[in-house]
Amino acid sequence: MRYRPEIDGLRALAVLPVMLFHAAVPAFSGGYVGVDVFFVVSGYLITSLLLEDLEAGRFTYLGFLERRARRILPALFLVLLVCIPAAWLLLLPGQLREFSQSLIATIAFASNFYFRRETGYFEDAAEAMPLLHTWSLAVEEQYYIFYPVLLLAVWRLSKRTVWLPLAVFAAASIVLAEGLMRIDSGAAFFLAPARAWEFLLGAITASLRARQEPRNARFGNDALAATGLALILAPVFLYDGATRFPGANALAPVFGAVLIIWNARPGTLTGRVLSTRPLVGLGLLSYSLYLWHQPLLAFARVVTAGDVGLPLTAFALLLSLPLAYLSWRFIESPFRRPEAVSAKAVLAVSAGAVTVVGGLGLAGHFGLKDESLTDWRRVNHGLNELCEFRSRFEPVSACVTSSKPKYLVWGDSTAMALVPGLLASRPGVGLAQATRSVCGPHLELAPVMTEIGYGREWPSECLAFNQSVLEYLAATPSVEVVILSGKFGKHVVSPERRVSRAGVEQTASLSAAHESLAATVAAIRKLGKRVVIIKPPPRGRFDAGLCLERRAQAKPTWGVRSDCAIDRLLLGSEAGFTHEFFETLPKAIGPVADFDSALCDRRWCRTEIDGTFIYRDAGHFSIDGSIEVGRRMRLLDLIDGVAR
Repeated sequence: MRYRPEIDGLRALAVLPVMLFHAAVPAFSGGYVGVDVFFVVSGYLITSLLLEDLEAGRFTYLGFLERRARRILPALFLVLLVCIPAAWLLLLPGQLREFSQSLIATIAFASNFYFRRETGYFEDAAEAMPLLHTWSLAVEEQYYIFYPVLLLAVWRLSKRTVWLPLAVFAAASIVLAEGLMRIDSGAAFFLAPARAWEFLLGAITASLRARQEPRNARFGNDALAATGLALILAPVFLYDGATRFPGANALAPVFGAVLIIWNARPGTLTGRVLSTRPLVGLGLLSYSLYLWHQPLLAFARVVTAGDVGLPLTAFALLLSLPLAYLSWRFIESPFRRPEAVSAKAVLAVSAGAVTVVGGLGLAGHFGLKDESLTDWRRVNHGLNELCEFRSRFEPVSACVTSSKPKYLVWGDSTAMALVPGLLASRPGVGLAQATRSVCGPHLELAPVMTEIGYGREWPSECLAFNQSVLEYLAATPSVEVVILSGKFGKHVVSPERRVSRAGVEQTASLSAAHESLAATVAAIRKLGKRVVIIKPPPRGRFDAGLCLERRAQAKPTWGVRSDCAIDRLLLGSEAGFTHEFFETLPKAIGPVADFDSALCDRRWCRTEIDGTFIYRDAGHFSIDGSIEVGRRMRLLDLIDGVAR
């Protein structure tokens, strides 16, 4: 197959947005579409080589798998072997066990199944997983196992119309992907059948080019190649974690890659740009860059408890460049040449690496506790885990301490975490809990999750739940005081539109969030109840609970105070938005209580009091921490004093 430097340039265009997305660079919020471009390029190149072998009569299935093994395994095993000692040194026991499990899944090329089960790709916890990115390698390997057999069958059926059966399979795959997006977005994102159409469009492009070279129409090629470039770059900057993806929204980057492959001839402007030495060089390193960048970023997040900062992020990205060059120069390149490394040597190295990596993975899996968090960092559900109300059909009356509760706690997971403290401040009190994760107490507006996994129905589900809480209040005359708590202002937008976190749009949404809360308060007062709004605990840029646990486990933590105190001048973006929400909240809406008097001085907020770890994560009280703060503040007495 004739070498096309513009394809390497396209690889660079794919890997750079992925790296910057994983680095959480705001402008590249849709950089994950680079993986889709990789899939198209892979389908194109693999099919081109397979068709050449089929035409020449030299195709063998084992020979194909050997070439794929030479391309993928040596550099992958190198990265895994380097990650293992880093993980043992830096990760907490629960994290290390999860890492060990991901090692086993990676060498079995099943990590897409593993990460689908363990996390959503866009969840905060995923950012600290060193091997998260191997999900796409698993998808590719699964494709490589089955695709040559399919291609051989359709080639024998009709050499001239190979593309036609492939198009049928591609159409079925995209229909499946779009259907899964409606019922299981995690499956649509991680599983090979829902991604196969992306490879197959690259394959169709290769099969058509094998029969007919594109016309050398200078203007037409230029325009179409430039359109392809725009279709890739636009999603990089316009998509984010809230975009329904993959499914139909993946069409833009996928067809963009197809247009470039078909039209970016050497004479076109796009072809010349993609063929420049810097882009070609990055394209040659793209596989190793992809392998190295995520572990470096993940370990940086681990050792800083989530507050990586620009200097360390930039260092991790820059360090991936020399590491990628070294692994490409001394591992990738030699192993790809049969004259340099024999098939027996490839097999021996692979078997040895699988034995070592798999053995260490199994040792970590069986030798460490079956928990991801220590006891004090477990989820604080309030009264019990059933009171998270994952279904809108569960009755609030199931989560009460008395048949005639005086107080009702209403809100999201922040409100859940208050319940142990409220009960500790007045043992035996009658209290009802109406809480639902990521669902603030809003009757007119609802949160829209940015993480894949909650589904498009979440806003309406949240609104329906809140309406049921209001109905419970109307039917429960014993409730005198309603305690509202939540991450007010975060993700609070109308169900019909999504407001980004950026600048003016975020500020504009504050007034809408105020109006929403005012509507809830008015509805409560109309029932003759008093209301108190509780501001969430102070939240820094780092995960306070993780910082405290790392300190307790004698693991290094960079960039934070040794006592894990929160700097009030360096609030996290989420905390800053919530703070702005309360700073601009009209006083007429309702009285507000906060935890500053118990936790903060003018500059710092404590995360530990007399040996009790107050936080379980970045922004929620641990059970013991809630109890400690509730007792110290005499929380219900404070609420009675300000309620009106």
